[in-house]
Amino acid sequence: MASVKHVLKFSSIMNYFSGADEIKLISRGENAVESNHIKSFHFVANLGLLKGEIHASMRDRVDNVQVELNEDSIRKSECNCPRGQYLCHHVAALCIYGHYNISVTDTECRWTARKPKEEDVKRYQIYTRRKVTHL
Repeated sequence: MASVKHVLKFSSIMNYFSGADEIKLISRGENAVESNHIKSFHFVANLGLLKGEIHASMRDRVDNVQVELNEDSIRKSECNCPRGQYLCHHVAALCIYGHYNISVTDTECRWTARKPKEEDVKRYQIYTRRKVTHL
């Protein structure tokens, strides 16, 4: 059986929600995912950005959530829910959904990523003309 690699590791999610009160948010986030409260999900690989719309507990309202990733952790998050903090169960739900639904093939491989192109050097930049001075 092949091992599964995740772009967003569950340990990164747990570290981000490391406080005692925040652990409860993980459980509520799992419940939101299992209850199909994820309305939309989008991963922008080159920016390391998760964006989504999550139905609130009252399904007539939708909250916009955004999570920024570093190489191996969550850098910051935002949600427009009434809780008004960077940590809420909507952020947890988006992270959990991302953990299971982002494939490593959704990101550009480092070894195939194009290197930034250097500017072409013009001939006149290499060979400078000497000023001829006559005596």
